[in-house]
Amino acid sequence: MAGLMSGTDKTKLDGLEAYELPAATTSTLGGVRPDGTTITVNSQGVITAHGTGGGGGSATPTIVTAEAPLNAVTEDNTVSLSISPATASMPGVMTSMDKTKLDGVESGANKYTLPTATTGTLGGVRPDGTTISVTETGVISATSNLRGIFPVGYVVMNTTGENPTDTYGGTWEERPSLGPYMWERTE
Repeated sequence: MAGLMSGTDKTKLDGLEAYELPAATTSTLGGVRPDGTTITVNSQGVITAHGTGGGGGSATPTIVTAEAPLNAVTEDNTVSLSISPATASMPGVMTSMDKTKLDGVESGANKYTLPTATTGTLGGVRPDGTTISVTETGVISATSNLRGIFPVGYVVMNTTGENPTDTYGGTWEERPSLGPYMWERTE
């Protein structure tokens, strides 16, 4: 609302001078004025460069639209725009190495590292190929072989008459005895 002004406000107002934004140069931060044809600025402040570029006699239409970090360098009334490569902490353009790597990634893929299984962690295991094996179709199996417990030549006595082959593996032959059944491992 218009009205009376305090002395403090009047002193403050008298101390202000009109500000003029300097023209931008390579050494002075200042204002630039887009020409409206080859360089435009939209209502959100995004700078877009339109034009042709290239070399060796060919011209390639180019449209560059970007937000920070967009760098403009002026020399001889020519504006040169550049956008830095993207990093993990800063947005930018994709490098050819990044594009090659991205092309090698399947759609929907994610980065996953299978942990090693422990008693407390569900994870990957590596079969030893002897007591645990995996078929070409991915079926895992464990051989219950107790041959190391009763090598060839050992004798087992039991009262049931059951052949130890079912329990311990190997080949067993019944031997004559008085009382319990006696079996000797032969293979």
